Amino acid sequence: MGAVVGQVEGRVRSAPPGVEVVLRRGPEADYLFVIDHTGQGASVPVAQDATELLTGTAAPGSVTVLPGDVAVVREPRGR
Repeated sequence: MGAVVGQVEGRVRSAPPGVEVVLRRGPEADYLFVIDHTGQGASVPVAQDATELLTGTAAPGSVTVLPGDVAVVREPRGR
């Protein structure tokens, strides 16, 4: 079972062991910084309207982090 990262507006954030997820809140969106320390890559659940900012691609429902890589995800809120 993955480690629970935090709870925001009723959604529980979790990540597989060895994957670090840090949540920062902005005035209009939440930002998730996802870092894979496993060297195997991983998928982390995100909001349906999320965008991975380093690639500019939509990440509806999950974001995949490559082995040893990082992802930065924007989740809009208050729409």
